Amino acid sequence: MPDELEVARLRFELAAVDRSLVLLLSLRERLQHRVLRTKAELGLPLFDAQQEAVVRRRARAWAGRYGGSPELAEAAIGAAVEAGRDSFTRRFASPTTGRWETVAPLPGPDLDPEDDGLPPAPLLPEAIPRLRPLR
Repeated sequence: MPDELEVARLRFELAAVDRSLVLLLSLRERLQHRVLRTKAELGLPLFDAQQEAVVRRRARAWAGRYGGSPELAEAAIGAAVEAGRDSFTRRFASPTTGRWETVAPLPGPDLDPEDDGLPPAPLLPEAIPRLRPLR
């Protein structure tokens, strides 16, 4: 029978997964900024609704493959896309020149992500099938 120790252990595992999610979201944001800057340098439209739809559909498919919620995956990836777009605009759009330039640098981590006392969490899709769905 589960006890409070089990709850604490599960919360510890959740915190490790949350840390991994934050690290991956930070990486995604940086890569998205690189894509947007490259597109700006090439004179291409920065935002592409068709590509964003592909990204959302792909997230749903991956979630289904790994036993997760397609709705959650689509919502999370959609939020990451929108937040990355907004942070790019805030950091690189110059209101005075109308050009794309560094206005505010992308901040680095304030804390060492390895110095939080949490165990490493699975970051690779290969680790996902080991998890049992809650269904």
